[in-house]
Amino acid sequence: MTSTPLNPTILEPLFAPWSEPNAHRVRAEKAGDPAQIIQGRRASPIDLVSNLRAAVREWREAFYIGASDTTIQLLNH
Repeated sequence: MTSTPLNPTILEPLFAPWSEPNAHRVRAEKAGDPAQIIQGRRASPIDLVSNLRAAVREWREAFYIGASDTTIQLLNH
């Protein structure tokens, strides 16, 4: 078994933890090449995922309405 050296760029975040994801990585076509960074969310074949993403986006845009003060502080941390 051969080991592949770790490419440290794969550990770099594409977006801030508090931001809605706006990019994702796709494996390179050729071994050893860096992964491609694709703008936009990765599509999900599961309908529930799309519905949850939309609901969370609305909740975030409404400044986490209904959440406790402590939860809001943690989400904004």
